[in-house]
Amino acid sequence: MLPITQATIAICFSSFAFHSVHLIHTTIRNQSFEEYADILVVNQTTTKQFGHGPSKSSSIIGDTHVTSIMPNRSFVPWREENNNPLPCIIDLQEGPDFNPLGHVISNQPSNEGLLFVKIEKAASTTISSVAARIAHALAHRVDANVTRPEDGLKVSKICKTRLSHLWSKRTEKLSKRDKDKSFLWTFLKDPTKRLLSIYFFFIIDLKKNHYSEEHLIEWLRYETARNPGGQLREIADRLHEVNLTDFSDEEIDLYIQKTIDNMNFIGLVERMNESLVLLQLMLDLHPSDVAIVASSKMAGDYMIFDADKKAGCQRLGYKRDIFPGVQNFLKSDEWKQLTKIEYMLYDAVNRSIDQTIETVIGRDRFDTALKKFEEVQHQVTEHCSGKIVLDCTANGTIIPLKKRSKCYKKGGIGCGHECLDEIYPLE
Repeated sequence: MLPITQATIAICFSSFAFHSVHLIHTTIRNQSFEEYADILVVNQTTTKQFGHGPSKSSSIIGDTHVTSIMPNRSFVPWREENNNPLPCIIDLQEGPDFNPLGHVISNQPSNEGLLFVKIEKAASTTISSVAARIAHALAHRVDANVTRPEDGLKVSKICKTRLSHLWSKRTEKLSKRDKDKSFLWTFLKDPTKRLLSIYFFFIIDLKKNHYSEEHLIEWLRYETARNPGGQLREIADRLHEVNLTDFSDEEIDLYIQKTIDNMNFIGLVERMNESLVLLQLMLDLHPSDVAIVASSKMAGDYMIFDADKKAGCQRLGYKRDIFPGVQNFLKSDEWKQLTKIEYMLYDAVNRSIDQTIETVIGRDRFDTALKKFEEVQHQVTEHCSGKIVLDCTANGTIIPLKKRSKCYKKGGIGCGHECLDEIYPLE
């Protein structure tokens, strides 16, 4: 077995643009916590009607930490807290064939529009497909059509949106966006499950490292030490400037509170249907707007990976048995400490989803919407089953481009949307 080193991990990650985070973060150790009060102090004027702001409790959160602050917020539908129209921004200055989902455009920073923070291995391709569908659906409802001069055909424009891995990293401060013209949202995944997905997909299958109990445990230690905030670093301002492990649990919870207050919505992969329904209600969408059709990067499938196309079809991220030693490590106090900060965020979002359902949407209304969504999702799955043709067959043979289903964007985003249109056309 090859020993794993920091240099080895750096090489593994350097091949991918969306892993372009600094392996050695700038650490500020000798400055007081109060110097960051502008980003850590919770806005005390947040409307109490919807339950924003931390609540007090002495209970243990997910067996990870004890704190007197329990970060939470209620996510509020756009029309209930904003007098402005939904942030479907149409760029009529560009030509009729301009595509805001194009690779170059979608990687650029933005402070307005439909802004999805795409987090690696958090069902990111699946949720990006939903984000693309929403951008098309909302544009259709505002009749965002332009006439193409060369043939007189009407072309449907698309709402300005961001759904790549890079745009949020290039945006200086998400909290400084135009909040009257933007809807900022994301999905999180259970931290342990996400790290295991990253390990098997990138470190083992893509980089062809040898999987062993010792290799995985050492990588988990390295990765959590390198990035103690995990998914929190994807959605919070200025985290590259601070070392969260220097702060107390209560101080971190204040940081988490400030961060989730800045988001219009956060869903959880482990509560996928509930989260999609809440997203639907946040933007006054149709159930079919958030239905899942297909993803070309389902763990264990053969696929052509964008950053390694020359390799052809590869089977990436398929499940392995977890060695007993790894299972014990993932139950250990050491692992709880290594992932504590990220689970503090995850638990806060979990509470926020519950609070939103109970205090903003209402249980009866939510249950009705969930039932309707699940009926629509079942119809979509039944209708489109076997019809979506991706880039590789089940046994790893490349499928010619002309025979593949159309996608909204390269990278498997929105593949098979035409099948969804057959039973739920945009209206």
